[in-house]
Amino acid sequence: MGKLRKHEAFGEKKTVREWVEDDRCVVKNHGTLSGRIYKGRFPTVEVALTAPVGPAVHSLPFYEAFGEKKAIREWAEDDRCAVPIYKLRRRLRKGWSPEEAISRPFAKDELAEMHATRKEGAD
Repeated sequence: MGKLRKHEAFGEKKTVREWVEDDRCVVKNHGTLSGRIYKGRFPTVEVALTAPVGPAVHSLPFYEAFGEKKAIREWAEDDRCAVPIYKLRRRLRKGWSPEEAISRPFAKDELAEMHATRKEGAD
């Protein structure tokens, strides 16, 4: 059996099982905490340990840009975001890099593409 991976938080390194037993960890399920850490949905291990448990928080994706990790709603409210949240979502779904999706101003060609897509769906 291989060596269990340790994760650093609060200046300490512990396995997932050890963190679940730690009083600072609000997540008391090994599988849930593993998912939080390994899927990268939280910006740090400390946040994964302490963020409230619930469906909305558990499934919230984070995007990394400009050296920061934030949820899409936080990026949409960031001063660097040049587009509304619906446009930011669409760009990220289409595979744009987070930095470009956030900072590139809305272009006329995107508007034409959006209308063309709607027309195709109506046919």
